[in-house]
Amino acid sequence: MAQAPPNKMKARPDPPFLMDGDYTTYVNSSVKERVEILRNQCIEVHRPQENYFKAVAREHNRFRARIQADPELKEWKHDFMTEKDSGVLRRILAQRTLLALCTDESLKKKDEHLVFGRKQKELTPPPPGFDPKKYDGMYRTPDVRFQITSNLTFNKYNPIPVYCDVSNTLDELKTNIPDTLAFQYINVNVVDPVKEIHLANAIEMANESPNNRGSLKPILFKHSREMFYGYCGFSCSKLCGCDGKCDLNAMFLIEKNLFPLEIFRPDPIIGFGIRSPVFIPAGTPVMEFTGEIMSRKRVGSENNYTYQCSYHNDDKWRLFLGQQPRFNDNYRKLLLALHQIDYYVDPTFYGNVGRMAAHSCCPNMEMIRIFRESLSPAHLSFVMVTLEDVFPGTPLTIDYGSLYELESCKCNSFACRSGPNADVFKKFNTLSLTNVIRKIHNVRRQNFQRSVLDPMQKFASKTERMDN
Repeated sequence: MAQAPPNKMKARPDPPFLMDGDYTTYVNSSVKERVEILRNQCIEVHRPQENYFKAVAREHNRFRARIQADPELKEWKHDFMTEKDSGVLRRILAQRTLLALCTDESLKKKDEHLVFGRKQKELTPPPPGFDPKKYDGMYRTPDVRFQITSNLTFNKYNPIPVYCDVSNTLDELKTNIPDTLAFQYINVNVVDPVKEIHLANAIEMANESPNNRGSLKPILFKHSREMFYGYCGFSCSKLCGCDGKCDLNAMFLIEKNLFPLEIFRPDPIIGFGIRSPVFIPAGTPVMEFTGEIMSRKRVGSENNYTYQCSYHNDDKWRLFLGQQPRFNDNYRKLLLALHQIDYYVDPTFYGNVGRMAAHSCCPNMEMIRIFRESLSPAHLSFVMVTLEDVFPGTPLTIDYGSLYELESCKCNSFACRSGPNADVFKKFNTLSLTNVIRKIHNVRRQNFQRSVLDPMQKFASKTERMDN
């Protein structure tokens, strides 16, 4: 089984783990020694000489077969989002993109009118020369790649390879493996029981008394400006009678390790990213963002990957906690005290694939907070959910926020805040930008339909005729 990092405790058990490689040696090594282990694993790999979309179709077929063979997934709809849902999601994407584009405080009032104004009948056309085909989103790998490791997780149930597509030679790659890649892979958040004694107490108290469990009924808090701060959910777990397998378990698909993922480096400046070779529908929980949970006073300047998970000024949340009848008085007081402290999830030394999600000014994923088993910051999970249909080979991205260094942004999204069309698109209203996003989405869907799904359907029909 997977080992807990030294002197750390977990709020919940690890998902299934079957060792792949010398995991024990790796986790007991220093960062410098881990980099050397990765150097010794580096190999040159060649892409099969076949049509790119043929390879995509093969992965799609294999993935569909896996879904159909799993009785627990028979109700899951692995398909395009409906036209009705498409319109809603495109509008949400347009709103959040406009708010990200308009960062000048003097324009804030005007920006809110452009984004949320109800009377939006004027449709501004895209700028001259705008071509939605340039934003198909797919990353096509070079013919020759360098594989740093075949499985960063050391878990056969969840293999994630790491590739570098920017090095010219194997020796060049070996001399440039960053220390940030040599973190200890974990599937659940961890807490230092010595440095975060109150969080550790919350975990122990929650484990001791089933009366300290939160409601299993999903509750969502909505906010018009910031999706991350406005959405919060509660998920079923193995403590439920369904063993965590009902529709209320937002982590179900993630814990199945359903989506094959790879970490890759497409550019020397922006670093590593994540992509999947299979289609992922909109609204799907894809991965968790894990790390060590720590208070603000322990977060240093070198912790560049941290995300805040609790807020000392969240009065609405504390009011909700005070109304929970299932908590005893002592545990309720502890929860209220914990939620007056700013806590962060830091994956610098202990983390998972989620820390590799690249930035985009128009991202295809959003992070939301999910609580399971209890409501302390230690029982929180960051879950990355797709905002749109994500087609095979498309980098999985999130918005790093307004503090991200835009001067070096190379997200190449149509509305990049440092891109050539930023000043044009920030003058659009929601309706106009929704129209632009619709054009881009249509191109992506048509490419996938024409190049993958239609040929697969023709091949299936031909095979059926031959069998008859």
